[in-house]
Amino acid sequence: MTPRNLIAPLLVVAFAAGCGSDSSTTLQADTTPPAAPADVELRALGSHHPDLQIDWADNAESDLAGYVVERSLDEGETWTTITSVLTESTYTDTYQSRAQYRVTAVDTSENSSAYSTRVAYLATTGTPKFAADREGIRF
Repeated sequence: MTPRNLIAPLLVVAFAAGCGSDSSTTLQADTTPPAAPADVELRALGSHHPDLQIDWADNAESDLAGYVVERSLDEGETWTTITSVLTESTYTDTYQSRAQYRVTAVDTSENSSAYSTRVAYLATTGTPKFAADREGIRF
């Protein structure tokens, strides 16, 4: 029996089973996005040209696919997606002398949350500056 002969009877049975039935099933598309990631923090891992670690609280949605991190190098004017969908609630970026980050959560239906609070890093001659703000950060 060829593979074609195996497939055709299965399709007929599946189609016939749905015909003549009084019950109907309506599939509802999931359009509800996950909550925005919360408690976003940024820290330097080291002292001279450190890597930057962004960390946030885990979302609780059962259909959560993961998180996406974006970075701005121009005080929030333009944003670049720097990760694929992450399953962990942390990301380490290479050294940037000035950077802002924000995170979104994505569910299995590809709904994206609102952006998290922005976090920022500015390397200075003294202690590095960190900031967090939902609307934007200016150094």
